Amino acid sequence: MKNKLGITIRIGMELACAVIVGVLVWQAGSARLEGWTGPAASLSNDLFVPAIMLNGGRGFTNVEPSELPELRAFLDFRAQAFDPELIRDSLEIRPLHPFQEYHRYLIYSVAGVWRIFGVNWDAVKVLILFYFFLAAIAVYGICRLAMNPVFSLAAATAFIFAPAVLWTLPILRDFVKAPFILALILVLGTAIKYRLTTRRYLALAAVAGLLLGVGIGFRRDMVVFLPAAIFFICVCRLQPGSLSFWRRPAAAAMIAILFVASGWPVHKALFRDGYVAAHDTIMGFASYSDHELGVIHPASYEKHYLLNDLYCTMKAHDCARRGVTFAEDVYRKRCNEPEFDLEMKQAYVMAVIRTFPADMIARAYAAVVRMATAITASPWPPVHQVESWGIGLMAAGMLLVAFREPLQAWLMLVMVLYFCGCLSLQFAFRHAFHMSFLPYFFAGLVASQLMGLVMGGIGIWRCRKSRTKSGIAGNCLKGVLKGMGFALAAGLMLYAPLTAARWWQSGTVGDLRRQYAEAPLRSLPYRTTTWNDRILFIPQEGRACHLCQTDGLIVAIETRCMAAAFKQVDRPLDIRIVYEWEGLSWDFSSRANYRFTTPVSPTDFKYYFPVHETSTCTDWNHFVGLSLPKEQAVFFDGYYQTVDLDGFGLLVNMAVPDRSEQFLDFQALVLPQSGGIWSPYTLYEGFNPFLEEMKIRGEEDPLRAEALAREALLRQPGSIQFTFLLAEALERKGEPEKARQECLALIDLYPDSFVFFARLNQFFLKYGGISRCREEWKSILEQYPFLDCARFYLEEAERKSTDENTDINPGAIE
Repeated sequence: MKNKLGITIRIGMELACAVIVGVLVWQAGSARLEGWTGPAASLSNDLFVPAIMLNGGRGFTNVEPSELPELRAFLDFRAQAFDPELIRDSLEIRPLHPFQEYHRYLIYSVAGVWRIFGVNWDAVKVLILFYFFLAAIAVYGICRLAMNPVFSLAAATAFIFAPAVLWTLPILRDFVKAPFILALILVLGTAIKYRLTTRRYLALAAVAGLLLGVGIGFRRDMVVFLPAAIFFICVCRLQPGSLSFWRRPAAAAMIAILFVASGWPVHKALFRDGYVAAHDTIMGFASYSDHELGVIHPASYEKHYLLNDLYCTMKAHDCARRGVTFAEDVYRKRCNEPEFDLEMKQAYVMAVIRTFPADMIARAYAAVVRMATAITASPWPPVHQVESWGIGLMAAGMLLVAFREPLQAWLMLVMVLYFCGCLSLQFAFRHAFHMSFLPYFFAGLVASQLMGLVMGGIGIWRCRKSRTKSGIAGNCLKGVLKGMGFALAAGLMLYAPLTAARWWQSGTVGDLRRQYAEAPLRSLPYRTTTWNDRILFIPQEGRACHLCQTDGLIVAIETRCMAAAFKQVDRPLDIRIVYEWEGLSWDFSSRANYRFTTPVSPTDFKYYFPVHETSTCTDWNHFVGLSLPKEQAVFFDGYYQTVDLDGFGLLVNMAVPDRSEQFLDFQALVLPQSGGIWSPYTLYEGFNPFLEEMKIRGEEDPLRAEALAREALLRQPGSIQFTFLLAEALERKGEPEKARQECLALIDLYPDSFVFFARLNQFFLKYGGISRCREEWKSILEQYPFLDCARFYLEEAERKSTDENTDINPGAIE
């Protein structure tokens, strides 16, 4: 009777905690979703078109939303609801976008909630809160494996209100992976903690396989955890039973089979396009990700100075084209094959890992440190105090577990290293938030273990039998020895591979440094101007002029390697790499991140950096120069460019000091003194050229567009980007001569610029056609006979004009 009462009380307590978690989720989530602007974030809300089609009875299909104005308005968040009855049978069905195939189960869940509540955005809020509740309950369950309900509820509460969790909550496709990953951790944690019967063991394996298989239809990141699930299921402890030899292989096979079977519709798309894309891994090489980790200090180089999709693709192509990752003839034959893009990126990832193995390990450790100390500081002082002790609490918690069960401590360590370390592949709030519970879990674990030790000590003190006391004392000594052994072995396990990798990397990075330092250079003239209250150094030469191409292929990227010399530098320099561009993704501007050893002032060094520019007629980009704050401009000492790129391997941004002992071969991992240290990684302060361009292009009033463009040119005088935006506004005003003069005024600033002449030719074509091109280039050459670029475009205009005349009058050539 007492046992039944006790069980009832425990169940009641667990249910009460679940209700409290639900209330807290509703309160925190509802407040966060006020003013919500849609679930897709980095993707368009067009992702959810198949969910609407399902509710309209058209199946899991896709259409072009612009063909139905009401649908377009709903997806653009200009309408809060949509009537599926408006979907016409005449709407053309289009192929599914790959992302719609990858997120099939997520889209099904959105379709389901719309079936219940109607197609409206408030229904999606309810769905987000439901996933939030599942994630919070999973955290509570994980904590219950190691502590009592009170401590577990406290940890779950801290997770619910964690800034990183609430920051990610509105982004459905990013947040939705949390309940699946956390539930998987709960399943694996259960397998680690208990000695399982065959039935329970196989049941946990089945649940793990289903979580992975179903989860991959919400977010393909879930494939990363398949090896972890198989490993932990195979090493957990089992009770004796029949067919014991076959239980572990059977469990591993069950996980794999259910993973494939339950996610089969998604796997079919991923078999075609790749699972954890190498592209995403390349994105993670960016200095932005290192900055987000918060505990990585830069070295004297940057693997990738920029977080940009096109930049990552271009880097992989560039290495293959130059024969670094593939033979050059292989690239020429296969460069336009879609499947070769994935092969190039995979090869590029391996090349980076081979060159920077120590950085890869340090980044994985940094992700563990960052999660143990919180991504961002909690606004609650007591919780923030727990975060600031995160590293110590994690170490203490594992030692206390090792005191009793060393195997469990080892498995806990491996699990933390795996589930946190994989976040370093592309560390960011939205990828890592689900592990925010870590410092609160270990705080509860330590508190529970200490309470157990205290209660045990009281029991010893009360014990009257000396034999029992001596036996307990012996067990304590054994526990201490177990803990010490665990600490020493774990320290060696973590330290040895990092040390070995740093030894290897010193050689590979040393080769990169020598490739730059020994490369023949030629000096480039430059001019200076003021851009955005900084001094901009603009190189005057360096890129050969030729006709632009219209194919728009990534293979048309041109690469060169430049160097900027700095002399007598006695402080860290705030170097910015400045590009201009047209289009959505060709902005390759960013900060330069480099560091030397303890400075020996003053220092002379060269900053080497590859320059990647398009050769297309539209969607162009153009390296403008390096900029420095006005007070640091005195340190600049000129531009250089390598004669060629023969023999070069990976091209990275690298600062090479004259004194080689100042060069840092690898990134450093630092332990934070307090948790949640974070600052935004900014490039533009106040004036953002991309936003200004969008504002000008979207301005219907040409007078207002002209004013905005002139305003921008005050910030960036001589800008190709904004000068042509100004010229287009003047053309719209009906002032073509003024527009022409604004464009031609740039000739003296860019007499050898490929991009300027390509852009000018496009301007003539747009406002006058081929005949205007011919006349304008002829006029320009009369005034500037030395302009080779103008001569190229005149010859091209004359050829096209002849072709047009021939098409109109075929008999003219007879």
